[in-house]
Amino acid sequence: MKVVVRYRSYGGEREVTIDPGTPSDSVDLEVVSPAEGVKALTDGEIVEALNLPFEPGTGTLYIVNDLDRPTPTERLLRLLAGRYPGAHSGDVIVATGAHKVPDSVKEAERRILGRLSDSFSGRIHFHDSTADPKVLVGRTPRGTKVEVSSRLFEYDNIVAVGSVEPHWFAGYTGGRKSIVPGVASFETIRQNHFLALSKGSGPVVTAGNPVYEDIQDAASLVVKRLKEKNVEVFGINVVSRGENIHGVFCGPILDSITPLFDKVEYIYIKEADRADIVIAVAEAPMDRDLYQAMKSFENVRGAIKMGGSYILVASCPDGVGPPHFSETMGLASRGDALTERLSGGYRLGDHKFKNPIGFIDGGGTMTVVSEALSRTGYGGEAGFFTVCGTLKDALRKEVERQGGGGGDVRVLVVMDAVNLVVVPK
Repeated sequence: MKVVVRYRSYGGEREVTIDPGTPSDSVDLEVVSPAEGVKALTDGEIVEALNLPFEPGTGTLYIVNDLDRPTPTERLLRLLAGRYPGAHSGDVIVATGAHKVPDSVKEAERRILGRLSDSFSGRIHFHDSTADPKVLVGRTPRGTKVEVSSRLFEYDNIVAVGSVEPHWFAGYTGGRKSIVPGVASFETIRQNHFLALSKGSGPVVTAGNPVYEDIQDAASLVVKRLKEKNVEVFGINVVSRGENIHGVFCGPILDSITPLFDKVEYIYIKEADRADIVIAVAEAPMDRDLYQAMKSFENVRGAIKMGGSYILVASCPDGVGPPHFSETMGLASRGDALTERLSGGYRLGDHKFKNPIGFIDGGGTMTVVSEALSRTGYGGEAGFFTVCGTLKDALRKEVERQGGGGGDVRVLVVMDAVNLVVVPK
């Protein structure tokens, strides 16, 4: 049995053949994808929803997502100007969170804002969580120190433009995440993300999710302080897939994503029987490095049988990821070095290693299929992962391993796996 799938890669549209290389009667192959055929909103319908209680203009700060989110920022800001002609007179801050400020800022501006990058030229700032001036606004009930960019306090109003997708430990993206972690200090982000090690964190979980609740508490403190300074804070959030926008909501930032949860869950949650092998296809922009693409593991791990195989398909043109992640990942193949490192105090990013360790200790295997990584001297390994240049080779190896005891092998292919959450039947 062979299946051909097409997906959005970092370098453009790609096609890959799923070929287990064994007789079809010994392999059960299933492909799950985000929901198709969902009504796409017209520009007119979107403009109708962009109802702000103020006229955006020179006193407006737009908080927009960086390159690690598939938010249709250019389209939304273009449509906003169709309703409010002075909208493009405002300033922009890119909510990078703890991500590195891009080496080529101009290129990043163009990729985020498209043709509108010229309209906002000279008025775009990339948030730097370590170097930017900050304002301390308080602590959350869980003790997280809440510091955010001082730029927020220099404007009459703020419009956060975001998109809502499942988030592997914070429940959902969008809304309040534009503030924390979007424009928060590194220490605020570190303290909040430490909660990802706690019970209850996970995708599309809100009640009892310590990360979701702490972000909501932190953003509430910021909004309260801004209101004391007469700064209004609104959010424009969408549910999108590729070029299509399927849902949009405009309202106070703390309430701007919950109306979209049903749409997110309809598109991005699928049920499937557990499988011996799960192939997770990371699509753009989340396939640019292993750090981002590996988020798919949390979305699909519940669908992998004990001792099963996780095969990640990701372009990874930017390699493994940030230095702290690369260094820690490199310890995975050195006996107890990783466990010793993780027991020595939390560093931002350490939460990504908890569940993979348990998965591998339970007999599971992890493979990343990436031509870029296979060419860049990883010697066949990148931490937990065996690096393979082709899906054909990776899949056939794991089919042989899983089928060694006889019996059928079930293979589940998950498209857009950084966003799609698989719930086991």
